[in-house]
Amino acid sequence: MQHSSLNESYDHEELIGLDVFTTDGEVIGPVIDVLAGAANDNLIVRNENGDILIPFIGPVIMSIDLTARRISIEAIELSLIHISEPTRPY
Repeated sequence: MQHSSLNESYDHEELIGLDVFTTDGEVIGPVIDVLAGAANDNLIVRNENGDILIPFIGPVIMSIDLTARRISIEAIELSLIHISEPTRPY
């Protein structure tokens, strides 16, 4: 998949397992999957609040460091869409 502002292409497998952080240093969680979309791909990131969908677009993805296994994002509030809730015991 191509990231236009980074001028790089990444295979989905390269991104799975990378840790996602905000530009402020807040840990979001690891990438568990990549969802291909018509307009853009999306990273599925798991954290203690469930799975989050993060658009793989220029205004959100700031940097990808495969060596450090890290993705830096600008946490635009609308970009962090919870797609599942954590499992809660009854």
